Amino acid sequence: MSRLRKERPELNLPKLENMTSEEVFQNQTLRPILKMQHEILIALSKDEFLKANPNWEQLSLEKQYLFARNTLKSNQQLRNLTTGVVMGQMTDDELDLFLKSKKEFSKRINQMLIQRVQDSL
Repeated sequence: MSRLRKERPELNLPKLENMTSEEVFQNQTLRPILKMQHEILIALSKDEFLKANPNWEQLSLEKQYLFARNTLKSNQQLRNLTTGVVMGQMTDDELDLFLKSKKEFSKRINQMLIQRVQDSL
């Protein structure tokens, strides 16, 4: 097992026989990396929220949820940055697999990040 994989948290996710290869990659690679990089990803996101809206912290929780979701969906620079944070923790084999379906996996990363950010508010 590579050093990168050893450093990741263990997640007790069900392994269903009918999972697609994308779902397996998401659960075995992406989710553990997102959990390991949680604090960094949240800090990068909140920094961007404050740049885009200096009154971010005064918004109601509901408006923060909406603002976070909309920003993470529409801000391509932030999406590229957070995806890069995740990619930087992949092994060579994982990166090869990621690059074969980059659009799909980037979308999955962003969806999971939106949920993580909203859960952190």
